[in-house]
Amino acid sequence: MGCDERAREDDYRLVQKVIAGDPAARDQFVDLYSNLVRKVVSQYVAWSAEEQQDAWQVIFLSLFEDDCRRLRTYRGRARFSTWLFTCARRMCLDYFPAEQRLIPMPAPPATNERKADDVIDRLLKHLALQEALENLSPTDAIIVRLRYERNLSYQRIAEIVHMSVNTVASRLRRAKERLAKAVEDAL
Repeated sequence: MGCDERAREDDYRLVQKVIAGDPAARDQFVDLYSNLVRKVVSQYVAWSAEEQQDAWQVIFLSLFEDDCRRLRTYRGRARFSTWLFTCARRMCLDYFPAEQRLIPMPAPPATNERKADDVIDRLLKHLALQEALENLSPTDAIIVRLRYERNLSYQRIAEIVHMSVNTVASRLRRAKERLAKAVEDAL
């Protein structure tokens, strides 16, 4: 039996104990996976530390609610950490509204030279871009946000989304083309 297979079995046994209502297993579970969930929350939710803590709690509570309904979907075919990463990422994207996930656009500098039309044009482009981002696939939207809101390298994005660097580059290029066309069509 390989290390990965043994780890999957250990993960599966721990999850089954949590589902069975074992309080010690639940504490072990939270201790074991809290850093992973915090990492996901910090990568996908652009809030203060206090709000990120609240999001972390919401994710864990949702795993345990309704007699561990969500945890029961884990089948032990992959490492639990992989399953939990995907589950937490989806919860961040699905549960928390897009406007809370996005880093807000900075207000344009107040100068006498800036014309009202320029400000309105920038705002319209920003709104069109936000709408276009919502129409991308979730993975493509994440890649775009990680690159342009978090300024992450292609390598780091590839690690986060579990894709090759070439795939990330290709998806980013196609997403930028779709975004540019959507913004142009909207204006």
